Amino acid sequence: MKNGDLDYLKEVDPTEYIYQIFYHWNQKEYLASEIFDLTEEEKSKINHQMIDEIDEEI
Repeated sequence: MKNGDLDYLKEVDPTEYIYQIFYHWNQKEYLASEIFDLTEEEKSKINHQMIDEIDEEI
């Protein structure tokens, strides 16, 4: 990382460059912060919102 292996990504794909930097800095914490399960209450709320949106379209 310190030798500039990812520098080419700065111009090609800045989003991928930043992702790779964060990933390499702290792989375990970064991945853990990105992965989580919804609670049953959150699932229910989202499902009802989606159903309401579908009903509005029909």
